[in-house]
Amino acid sequence: ESQEVIYLVAAKGLNEEFVEKTYSKLKNVGQGLIGHVVATGREIIFSSPEEVSDIFREYVFRNGIKSGAYIPLLSKQNVLGVLVVTSENGHLFTPREAKFLAAVGEEVGIAVENTLLYERTRHAYEELKSTQEQLIQTEKLASIGKMSAVFAHEINNPIAAILTYVKLVMKILNKPGVDIEERRPDLLRYLETAQQEAARCG
Repeated sequence: ESQEVIYLVAAKGLNEEFVEKTYSKLKNVGQGLIGHVVATGREIIFSSPEEVSDIFREYVFRNGIKSGAYIPLLSKQNVLGVLVVTSENGHLFTPREAKFLAAVGEEVGIAVENTLLYERTRHAYEELKSTQEQLIQTEKLASIGKMSAVFAHEINNPIAAILTYVKLVMKILNKPGVDIEERRPDLLRYLETAQQEAARCG
């Protein structure tokens, strides 16, 4: 992934005060030796400050560095970071050491890439799992909605019938001069039907 800022991830043997400074903790791509290595993808190895390009020499002198190796951490030709080995005593880096550091940089780059790939895969899996859980929840709610509609339909029909027969009974009972005994069979039939519909609701 393309980014404009380089972060200090780990340091060994550096002055604590130096590590805590902002310019040590993060740099822009292209800034300083580390930024230059990230921008170009090429290693910088020097055994004396005089071998360093003029634009970086002041930085090397200011930080007391006599020799150093700035190795890009590569994976599939992408620079993922920089492995920095420096000396205040002026260590002479041999071609064999330079080759070894380049190999270490490549291996570390592959390890970092694999870690990033694992993290991306894990994140994608968690997103997929979350989406599946949401889908299951949505399906459950949809099923409950359908079931509720069926229940409502099954209860509304008998209730409508009960209301109709109760109205018929009330109409008969409220009619002036009605002979209840004469209408008893109708009343009993209406009440029995209402009772059956109520039982159906249950």
